[in-house]
Amino acid sequence: MDDPNDPAVSREMLATLLAHAGLDPAPQQFEEMLAAAQYLKEMTDRLKRDFTFADEPAHAFNAARF
Repeated sequence: MDDPNDPAVSREMLATLLAHAGLDPAPQQFEEMLAAAQYLKEMTDRLKRDFTFADEPAHAFNAARF
């Protein structure tokens, strides 16, 4: 995150995501989730996303072939 004052997720976006998931947290829980959103964003930004086909785990298989 470039600007520490810039929230990773806006209040409106979090409320929309929670409503879509069917969740209605108490106000204190909502504030905790909003505070945690910054750390979740930073963690997901670190995930490697440029996997190739060869990087697929050996135990992955297509059950439809059996």
